[in-house]
Amino acid sequence: MLEREERIDLLVDKTHSLAESSYSFRKGAQQLKNKMWWQNTRLIAAMAGGATVRKSTRMQAVGGAAASAQLLMCELLCCLLWCSLCCT
Repeated sequence: MLEREERIDLLVDKTHSLAESSYSFRKGAQQLKNKMWWQNTRLIAAMAGGATVRKSTRMQAVGGAAASAQLLMCELLCCLLWCSLCCT
């Protein structure tokens, strides 16, 4: 009878340990999922913003210097957004 209680206690301990492990795994997986979602969202926003700015600069029939400055600012913005995505 004593041996059976010991086996039951061991089984309960293992079950508790497994439950804790599964909780921490689930929590870590959710955090990773959220991090990847935000990274993907920022990348899509940066790409859409860059495409929109580039399209608007190309569509405007502005003088050469002003268009170059706008295009340079667009390139700089895209570069900064890309770097911020890679470093986070």
